[in-house]
Amino acid sequence: MAIIKAINSKASIGGVIDYITDIKKAKSEYVSGINCSPNTAIDEMKATKKIWNKTDGRQYKHFIYSFNPKDRITPELAHQLAQKLMDYDFFKGYEIVIATHTDTKHIHNHIVVNSVNAENGKKFNMSDSQLEDMKSRCVELSRQYGLMQESKNQEITTNNMKKYKAIEKAVEGNYKSYVLDIAKEVSRVKNIAISKKDFIKKLEDRGIKTNWKDNRKYITFTDKDGNKVRNSNLQKTFKKDFSKEKMLQKFKENNREKYNNRASAIIQNMETEKEKIRIEDIAMSAKEQLEVSEDMVIGALEIVNGNDEHQQNNNSNLRGSSWDMER
Repeated sequence: MAIIKAINSKASIGGVIDYITDIKKAKSEYVSGINCSPNTAIDEMKATKKIWNKTDGRQYKHFIYSFNPKDRITPELAHQLAQKLMDYDFFKGYEIVIATHTDTKHIHNHIVVNSVNAENGKKFNMSDSQLEDMKSRCVELSRQYGLMQESKNQEITTNNMKKYKAIEKAVEGNYKSYVLDIAKEVSRVKNIAISKKDFIKKLEDRGIKTNWKDNRKYITFTDKDGNKVRNSNLQKTFKKDFSKEKMLQKFKENNREKYNNRASAIIQNMETEKEKIRIEDIAMSAKEQLEVSEDMVIGALEIVNGNDEHQQNNNSNLRGSSWDMER
């Protein structure tokens, strides 16, 4: 089954793109760009940073999307899956280069995302919950395309072998397990809820009741069929921290992230409004200058016309005087 991970690199944006697109590692047909051309991606990404005046700090985000050597996968499919993985709203507007490497025993994709959004100038920032969502998408794609599952699921532990086998089959899609279903919903809602109240409400909307009381050590989840499971059971079975403390901490992080996103949107809107006002001021100034220019032209014409009339009157007077003298 495929996995996705974010890696930290100290290489320059030009260095990392040159590395992942090296013809020795990735054939040209397995190199592509989203919102940019892979051949000119370095220059395009640098230009985007300059346009939005955001050339400092992190320059890019680097992901590796790899497949098990036992997976029945071709380079073409691996590259296609990488493109599908990046095709969702979170990456909208970002310049991305994807390169599928075939020089090792296991096929893998390198994905480089520019740190600045070409459409709105927003700096790239991925939270833990968004990375978890990306991993979930990776797993879902593996299932959709029938990639080989591990025979032993490293994410499941239980002393009850019957329970283990049931959950393992459920993970592979061959069995219905209320424990796995509840764990999935709790994990998803934990990553988006902004408070305990919000968490309970969102789970209720998904058909799961939550018994979370401060004077009780454990949280109990009950699905619509009456099946119950404690958070401690989920924690032991799936190796994920479902403790009260951890979830409350996660809610705070989600709330802070939501606030920051709103603040960024407000700032962006303010900058847009400022730009509109600036353009309107320029247009108004130009209009006023044009009106002044028109007034000056009209005034000049009036002066010219006035001088012409005065000259004509003088000529008439001169002709009159001459006529009188002749007489």
